[in-house]
Amino acid sequence: MGLIDLFRPKWKHSDFRVRQNAVKGLTDPRVIAKVARTAPDKDVRLEAVKKLTDQSLIAEIANKDPEEDVRLDAVDRLTDQELLAAIAQKNQSKWVRSHAVRKLADQSLLAAIAQTDPEEDVREDAVDKLTDQELLAAIAQKDQSKWVRCHAVRKLIDRSLLAAIAQTDPEEDVRKDAVDKLTDQELFALVAINSKYGGAYVLNKLSDQALLAEVAKRDGRSGVRMAAARKLADQELAQSVYAEIVRTADECDVRRDAVTMLTDQSVLAEVAQNDPDGFIRLRASQKLHRDNKTALLEVVRSEIERADTNDQVVAYTSFHVAKQQLEGIAWSENSKADKLAAIMNRFSICALCRDAVENHYLDDKGRCGSCSGAS
Repeated sequence: MGLIDLFRPKWKHSDFRVRQNAVKGLTDPRVIAKVARTAPDKDVRLEAVKKLTDQSLIAEIANKDPEEDVRLDAVDRLTDQELLAAIAQKNQSKWVRSHAVRKLADQSLLAAIAQTDPEEDVREDAVDKLTDQELLAAIAQKDQSKWVRCHAVRKLIDRSLLAAIAQTDPEEDVRKDAVDKLTDQELFALVAINSKYGGAYVLNKLSDQALLAEVAKRDGRSGVRMAAARKLADQELAQSVYAEIVRTADECDVRRDAVTMLTDQSVLAEVAQNDPDGFIRLRASQKLHRDNKTALLEVVRSEIERADTNDQVVAYTSFHVAKQQLEGIAWSENSKADKLAAIMNRFSICALCRDAVENHYLDDKGRCGSCSGAS
């Protein structure tokens, strides 16, 4: 302690801990006010603010203190609605305005702030206090901030409006919040079928089998139909959906998903011969029954005839048909037989998984890399 500390109030002591403790013991409102306004340390001012009771003085601190922490604590001490309203509308700090907004009760003022404050954080807090459904609906559809729209959506009760927002809002977070407010299975189906942005999230909520079937049959997007079909108990219907998707979908990844789910041998044979994607043709070939020699042989022939031959498709199907059957294929050109022979020389069948693998990828036991690593 310095000599000078002996001649000044303890709230001005050189040790900030002494200053803080001194403020806790103050009882004179004038001294408390002076400390709250002028003490150089924010921690000392914070202690003084906790002891203030004059609402006008507290509002002054909330507006003028140089430290945001002090201003926020001052707002916490305010109860006067007029003073809070002034701070909520005019304070330079968005966090101070937000703090004040959370304590407001005037719905008209909250409505104005919710629509006009330049900061989305303040508008969010105002929306959270609103009760007017019509106004909440307008904000949920029109506010420029997706987060403000989310806050408004969470307070909506109009199911039709929620379903519309779930279908049309450009932001996924808003659409998900709208879906989460719904409980009606028919509305889930409606959103899934009509959403501009895909219905995968809402399908997680849809469990009604008849409605899932409608989505699987009617939706114009292969990805949504695929997701609905995966949830169907009716496997005959699901297989028909997978078949149509793998035949018609433009998206390669969706067709790949569909062929993975397919079990219909005639459709798999068709896909193995005709799909433009080599990986999908291979996957379809691998799902053909190995005793379905006619289909496998036809895949060999069609694959060799392609300009974009997938050698692995040729190798896999060739190794699962008899040698004499391969020799009996009528090729469009003699060079096709040479092409087949060259592929067969490069590939072998893995001893474990029975997939066609290029020879240099097999270990000394005839296993592919995946099987060798797993054993």
